[in-house]
Amino acid sequence: MTTDMNSAVDRGFGRVKWLKLLGDILTLKTDAFVRFRDHVDGMRYAIGLLIVVSLIAGSLSFLWQAVRNPAADMQSVRDTFDQVLAQMQNAGGIPAGGLSLVREQFESVMGIVEGIVGLPTPLPQPISHFLEALGQWLSSPFARLGAWLSYGIWVLLLARLLLGAKGSLRDFLATTPLYSVPQLFTILALVPCLGSLLGIVATVWGWLIYTKATAVSLGWVQQRVGADGLVIGEETQWGRALVAVFLPAILLFVLIFLAALVIIMLTALSSNGGR
Repeated sequence: MTTDMNSAVDRGFGRVKWLKLLGDILTLKTDAFVRFRDHVDGMRYAIGLLIVVSLIAGSLSFLWQAVRNPAADMQSVRDTFDQVLAQMQNAGGIPAGGLSLVREQFESVMGIVEGIVGLPTPLPQPISHFLEALGQWLSSPFARLGAWLSYGIWVLLLARLLLGAKGSLRDFLATTPLYSVPQLFTILALVPCLGSLLGIVATVWGWLIYTKATAVSLGWVQQRVGADGLVIGEETQWGRALVAVFLPAILLFVLIFLAALVIIMLTALSSNGGR
């Protein structure tokens, strides 16, 4: 080809500018997804990127969990409970005896929790607490990997059976892990208000990237190439890709709804039969 963008060398990862590549992924540029899809090591790099992103996103939470004091968490729970109880008391309508009973039950549960937290451990409490936080942090990418793989298999299967998708499993697994890139923003999840907003933005953005990756991997992006080999335009079948991405979730919801409906009907029939 006549340009670096279209060359096989540029589509590899040897001299890739990762910040630019991450920006291209976030802006849904097809060439970024094609790089992972077409390269022989694309799936390895994509899964590696998912793992690295998960670790970076959870790094501040890990540090916070490692240094936080469990006693302070218990006190925070107590303070929240006291606020709720005060609001209930001010609202009226609840006898003082009822509120007293609620407080007694709460203190009983908190006593059990504090007893469990205070149980002796083989290692000193601070070290044990640090290792627990470290284990949760290091295992978080694998939980994300499991969720991505288990859901993705159903997306690909239903897309091939119902939507006529032609992409391979390897292409699909080499592109869809890129959905994790927006999770980098959730490194600030501990910031009040901002953390929740960033979490919502990252989730929606991640689904958009997942949909784009699905379209690229399953052959639903057509690129128009000029006489000089340059890509001069493209068309993404967003409708089919969106259906493919959300079809497993929709079917699961329908199955749960039908199962609940059957249970309700059987319960009603059993109740009527017992009269």
